[in-house]
Amino acid sequence: MLFTLSPADINYEESLSILRYANRAKMVQNKPTMNIIVKDKIVEQLKNENDRLKRFIMTLIN
Repeated sequence: MLFTLSPADINYEESLSILRYANRAKMVQNKPTMNIIVKDKIVEQLKNENDRLKRFIMTLIN
């Protein structure tokens, strides 16, 4: 974020307001999370189960 200030006396209140806002803005913290679609999660679980069952069948054949 970029904030600009003016050294002119006429802009004192606006500059002070911007500094206060910037002070609050620097405290913001984000915690990004990945959006997981339920359908994709189920498909992944089914693929894992399919692989596990294939390995199990191979142990029975050998």
